[in-house]
Amino acid sequence: AWEKPFSEMVTRLRKLEMQVVTKSAQCRGVIQAVSSEAIRVVIFVTFVTFALTGNDVSAGVIFRTVGLYSVLRRTALSFMPPAIVLGAECMVSIRRIQEFLLL
Repeated sequence: AWEKPFSEMVTRLRKLEMQVVTKSAQCRGVIQAVSSEAIRVVIFVTFVTFALTGNDVSAGVIFRTVGLYSVLRRTALSFMPPAIVLGAECMVSIRRIQEFLLL
């Protein structure tokens, strides 16, 4: 007689978990899309600011700046979005473990 309530509880929890997994996947997609386009916006704003402050924008300045931003993107910006997602998932896991231990 316990199988039916247990099955309903598992079904309800699976549905809730699928909602969380779907939201997590959507957040990952948004973060990846924003992070891939953010570097272009940052480079554009950098050159506009550089030019508006009265500096000369030459090919050498552009080449060096794009190269530095490329290095920055490969290192820091490549690891930041997954770190945010993994940190959020870690917090969810810790909360689940705490709830389980407090039963």
